[in-house]
Amino acid sequence: MRNQKANIKVVVIDASAVTRYLLTEILEQAGDIEVVASVHDTAEALNKIQNLRPHVITLDVTMPGLNGLTFLEKLKELHPTPVVIVSAMSEYQGDSVLRAMELGAVGYVGKQTTQTWSGILSLADEIIEKVRTASTVQLQADITARGQAAAGNF
Repeated sequence: MRNQKANIKVVVIDASAVTRYLLTEILEQAGDIEVVASVHDTAEALNKIQNLRPHVITLDVTMPGLNGLTFLEKLKELHPTPVVIVSAMSEYQGDSVLRAMELGAVGYVGKQTTQTWSGILSLADEIIEKVRTASTVQLQADITARGQAAAGNF
């Protein structure tokens, strides 16, 4: 378990600038959490994660480019990091959230598809709690995947 005074480093990944801003504000007001990057797509996120080595990632599964599920598969194989899904649970996205949990996401916070500022802010305590819990999870990479990473597939 991490020392309570140490910052939990988080990368926030969401296509919505408003959601990224609100998640960053919520997490940083917790005192023990530091958002080290806030990115709009998973390709940029991969670079940030390699350089910053966060303790936790928040991820919306509906992303442009490399979608959240494909991103999770790569992350799980090559650079395992606890992920908290912060995503809407519409009929379409519900299956994606369940699949994300199967791929190793360690938590889920549901936001409305038409999220308002007050709606996201009402989830603040839940988001902070899930990130803190996720920061205590230890994950390991698959040895075969590490060989692929060394070959430049990440």
